[in-house]
Amino acid sequence: MKILVLGASGLLGANFTMSAINRGHTLVATYLTHPVEFPDTPSLGVDLTNSKEVQLIIDKIRPDWVVNCAAETNLDYCEENPDNAFKKNVLIPRNIVKAVSKWGIKVAQISTDNVFPGVLGYYGEDSIINPINEYGRTKYLGEQAVKGNCDYLLIRTTFYGMNIQNKLSMAEWMLKNFQQGIEFTGFSNVMGSFIDAASLSDVILDLMSKDCIGIFHVGSHDFMAKYGFGLELAKVFKLDSSKMKRGYIEDVNLRAKRPSNLSLNVSKVETFLRRDMPTIRAGLERFKLLRETRFLDEVRIRE
Repeated sequence: MKILVLGASGLLGANFTMSAINRGHTLVATYLTHPVEFPDTPSLGVDLTNSKEVQLIIDKIRPDWVVNCAAETNLDYCEENPDNAFKKNVLIPRNIVKAVSKWGIKVAQISTDNVFPGVLGYYGEDSIINPINEYGRTKYLGEQAVKGNCDYLLIRTTFYGMNIQNKLSMAEWMLKNFQQGIEFTGFSNVMGSFIDAASLSDVILDLMSKDCIGIFHVGSHDFMAKYGFGLELAKVFKLDSSKMKRGYIEDVNLRAKRPSNLSLNVSKVETFLRRDMPTIRAGLERFKLLRETRFLDEVRIRE
């Protein structure tokens, strides 16, 4: 497949691009403010909020698939800067759909579990959408931009992994605290189906290779609270977890509301791919292995 990856300097974008390269696909990667270099893969600076720039690169590359990993994912930033959240999470998908329309190019749009209110949990693809924060609201509007307007693969998920930029995913932040003996709080009332970015990338590529169209929830086969996730992380890395204290999300002063139970029903994707999604423990073990084998070492951010 010929794949155009938008937002390749982000956590998922970098992991997805390397996974696709390792599978032998032809790729072109884009970035905005963090020039990124991949082995034997061209990368281009593109302002995805500019419809003309998006149209130019689509017309030039004419890929089989466009994979949109570009987004504003900081919940509190989205809450405080709704206009910027709209530009990243809504305007970009709209620009992509407009640009691919004359070519019949398929679009893989990465969405989030935050489109749900987080009350009941175990959300399926047809569950009622009702976001409680600006991040979830804008990501849902991004979903609406692609649904019915192109051949789309819509992935709702929540992920962690290795970042090539100078910021940490949930697992990296917890790991750093464990290693340095820093006390922190693990929330026992915030649950999710957390999946590592490499496994998520594999699933997306598998769905793309089968030309799957529609909505798919992609997460771990099981789910747990962030406190439990931290305990599993410490076990996998054989670290002391005593500095992590059990707490509740209400005890922390955060700008954006956090849904409580965002666990996902992943039976649809398991049926389509005829395999179970990885458990959280399996995902953490892969996360550890990829760190040890330096999975992203060939990726460079140019200063």
